[in-house]
Amino acid sequence: MIRFLSLVLILASVLMIPSISDTSAQLDIPELEFNEIAIWDISLVTISDVAWSFDDRYMAIKVSGGLYIVDTRTWETVVSLSDCQFRDSQIDWSPNDYTLLVGCGLDVPAMPVNVDHPEIEMIYVDAYFGAVRWSTDGNQIAFQRSDGAIYILNANLDVVAIMGEPFETDDPLGPTHAVAFKHFEWSPNGQYMASIAIGQFIGLEVWNINTLSIVGESVFIDTENIIWSADGNSFTLTVHEIDTRKGMLQTWTVNPLEMVSSIDIPYRNSFPETSKSIRWPVDKSYSFYCEEGSSLVVRDIISGQEMVIDIPEENSILCPIRDVWLSGENMVIIESLSPDVRAYRIRVWNVYETYPSDTIISGQVWQDVNGDGLQTDESGGNVNGITVHLRDVNNNIVDTAVTNLNGIYRFVINPNTDYFIEAVLPSNLSFTTQQVGDDDTIDSDVNVATGRIEGINLAVGGRLRTLDIGVVENP
Repeated sequence: MIRFLSLVLILASVLMIPSISDTSAQLDIPELEFNEIAIWDISLVTISDVAWSFDDRYMAIKVSGGLYIVDTRTWETVVSLSDCQFRDSQIDWSPNDYTLLVGCGLDVPAMPVNVDHPEIEMIYVDAYFGAVRWSTDGNQIAFQRSDGAIYILNANLDVVAIMGEPFETDDPLGPTHAVAFKHFEWSPNGQYMASIAIGQFIGLEVWNINTLSIVGESVFIDTENIIWSADGNSFTLTVHEIDTRKGMLQTWTVNPLEMVSSIDIPYRNSFPETSKSIRWPVDKSYSFYCEEGSSLVVRDIISGQEMVIDIPEENSILCPIRDVWLSGENMVIIESLSPDVRAYRIRVWNVYETYPSDTIISGQVWQDVNGDGLQTDESGGNVNGITVHLRDVNNNIVDTAVTNLNGIYRFVINPNTDYFIEAVLPSNLSFTTQQVGDDDTIDSDVNVATGRIEGINLAVGGRLRTLDIGVVENP
């Protein structure tokens, strides 16, 4: 009898679907610049899923004790619920608005939930284990109910389709769909749904939504990822064979369902707990590896190159880590604080792609408590939420940034072009003394009278990261 495959999975890869003809193409590989923006500890719960809203404004964290939603502009918890405590349920934000889909246990397929927040809405669905997903257009939702069938609901929460036959047995060797689907992904054209099922075996299933029939299926696919191509006719999986300890990047077509290419990639390392799929935009092709005692490694899958990670030494990421979630320019790392208790550290980072040819300026807004004009240990903390404009010589706003929790702002600029920076302060703050001392790494560069840092002009690939802005509290 074939043994059930282990569910202890490492960090899953986030992959870009390559065209079948150019999988060996070389890419211009960027450096990844990591800036830590938030950190907090959480205990006595199990984190089952993390999801970002379509614009990264809100981050939802599903835990065994309920659900938290954090406003990423302030990193304050704005929603906290404890009436849906299923440990392994998942969550998913609508691609169009701030409506969060939450797997729960219900007597009905789905129900709206009142949330005390002016922007956020929530829908509970009867999915106590496995994936819940919005369609790519945000007009339908899919989830596996506790009866084993996959339900599709419209925007009014009416059941429009049921895929698979509901079952009434607890026998794991019973009906074909007596399994849990841990991952769904709709195709961009809405015609297909690919799913990873776990039961007696781990397997891949692809459904035709229009005919409610299985296009094809394959067992022993040990993967967490389903990344569709833009046309919805093929998808990529990251496959890790436990017996052979071989990692592969596989491309599959849908009709017929067959593997058309396979590229060897490093085999994953074991993680102390089950990790979830990393979900990043489909134009990324990064795989994350983490070996105990070493630093986080990021590899570009298409080229096979290991990427340079720019992380300040004092904020280093050491393995093992429990999990990673990615979205847009944000990354969440879950670290286990103790192997014996459910205690975790949540670290949130901005992640920027920096290509060798990029010309970049950045700086930090910091509070000068003692008013000496120097960013020393006696100074206050960094100031988030400050608007910084990038202007050209004609005073036009070229770009705008808002400082993160570390007070960091950042711009990618055109080379050999004159710019200046303008900071907009709230009424309770003023600029500290400009350019005190000889160390440019700890002074303030902004003109007190104008609020500007002028004379910015860099060659191609130039980096200027010390355009710092010191502020003081008004009396």
